[in-house]
Amino acid sequence: MVKNYHSCHNADIKNHEMHTSEEYEMQTKHQEEQKGDVNHNSTEDIFTDIGLGRWHILPILIAFLYQAASPTQLIGSVFTNIPLDYKCVSITDNTSTYDNVSITENTSTYDNVSITDNTSTYDNVSITENTSTYDNICKDSEDLIISCSKFEFNHTVFKSTFTTEFELICDKSWISNLYQVSVTIGLSIGSLLGGIGDRWGRLAVIRVGALGCLVGVLLVGFGPNVYLILVGRLLTGLFCNILNVSSFTLAIENIPTNQRSMMSIFIIVGYQISTILLGIISYFLQYWRMLHLAISCYIYLIVVLIFFIDESPRWLFQNGQIEEGIALLNKIIKLHKSNKKVTDFSNFIDECKQKDKLKERNTKEHNPCIKLKQNISVFFKNPAMISISITTPIIWFITGLVYFGVPLNAHNFTDNPFIYMVLIGVVEIIGIILGGIVLVKFGNIRTCAVLFGTTGSCFLFILPVPEQIWWLKWILILIAMMSISVCYTICYIMASELYPTEVRATGLGICTFSCFMGFILSSMLSETVSKYSGWVFHLICSASCFIAVMLIVCLLPETRGEPLCETAEDVAERRKKLWNKT
Repeated sequence: MVKNYHSCHNADIKNHEMHTSEEYEMQTKHQEEQKGDVNHNSTEDIFTDIGLGRWHILPILIAFLYQAASPTQLIGSVFTNIPLDYKCVSITDNTSTYDNVSITENTSTYDNVSITDNTSTYDNVSITENTSTYDNICKDSEDLIISCSKFEFNHTVFKSTFTTEFELICDKSWISNLYQVSVTIGLSIGSLLGGIGDRWGRLAVIRVGALGCLVGVLLVGFGPNVYLILVGRLLTGLFCNILNVSSFTLAIENIPTNQRSMMSIFIIVGYQISTILLGIISYFLQYWRMLHLAISCYIYLIVVLIFFIDESPRWLFQNGQIEEGIALLNKIIKLHKSNKKVTDFSNFIDECKQKDKLKERNTKEHNPCIKLKQNISVFFKNPAMISISITTPIIWFITGLVYFGVPLNAHNFTDNPFIYMVLIGVVEIIGIILGGIVLVKFGNIRTCAVLFGTTGSCFLFILPVPEQIWWLKWILILIAMMSISVCYTICYIMASELYPTEVRATGLGICTFSCFMGFILSSMLSETVSKYSGWVFHLICSASCFIAVMLIVCLLPETRGEPLCETAEDVAERRKKLWNKT
């Protein structure tokens, strides 16, 4: 009995200890859950709780509309300034005065004047009709310097273009080239200026960019002379890319983590949809000014919407505008009909206030030069930021080189640019949809590396294919275009996730600048190297893609499903966390 008593007593003690341990674990877990509900470390946690809702519609829509506007301005010149064949119909002789004419004067009388005219040279030529086909010849003869004063253009495809309206051919052809160059320069400069959204706020920069872009569009559409049109193109590129950087940043940085990738894909697919519509609309509108104003409709919609959107709450809290951030959070909670209250985020708000006070004591926020210097130093603050700051611009450069090189060479692939542009847009949409599915499962790094490798392989396999097997070249080009379009989309997602809030707009601006540098190089290669050796461009694209694979795999962290970083210190912590996982 004693033995049984002790056994029962020991069993009761063990049961009591197990019961107490379970209660303690449940109580600890409950306290941690309560603590997790109250202490929100960032706006990432706040929007995860509030969720995606009505407030996000306008920022996402504006970012989508800009992506739709981008191809109309960037590659729209394929139609608005399409090269048309021409022939000379009127010749002006600049050497007709004092041309081998001798005068003999009879001095006996003053009224007998004898004039001997040597007409061996072309003297007093007024109009010569060139009845040949459109031969694109600027002079009547290679041996004689006789220029055309009037040309006739082949208007079978287009009734008018920028070049035909002002007859920018022959010795004026360099002005025609400025139509594309000016917008590219503007886009490049706008990429660098897009970072001012980190200083002045996303909303102010979006409004300035949209209004400036509208002014540029209208100057191009109604400009009475070449110079105003080129200024308009420069302004369009400049302000549109300022709008691009801040609008995409505002939309993405306030979307909950688990929905950010899909929303990014939705925004960027506006580019491909607009590319398809560009080919269709251009087929029906054959006057370049009407076409330009029609395809710029996205800009008009953006200008209307910019007066109804709010500032980024993440930017407000990061930059010490706490009261404005609280007011905006209240508005968002009401719009989303959430059961959350601002008081639920009191710990996060108090932390922001403390950081702001510390920042005011340690820095001179009123000095823009000091602020600029601080922003630049963020990119090199720790090894994690250095790796991102060097690697991402190189990858964007390679993406711009390959992605824009294919559509800009439309005339080298086919005689029908309309079908080509529509086909490119369709292929890109299919690629982005499939890429989005793969992206959600495998993440940014692996997906991007595989697709860059696929693109490089396609360009490499094109080299030995003979001209007779043209259909195989087309298949390889379309696969390459499908793959690089997904890479272009992922680059946007990665850049917005890799850079912290304090320099996110600046980082994205630097990346887009690098992309347009790749675009410029691609244009130069297509106009020079490709004319003499078509395989050179394919080889350069292939090698560049394989370089991108190595950089992505070796130097960039996986950010899918990770919260956005607020500061450079958060980026370093994220790197340590990811390394510990591996």
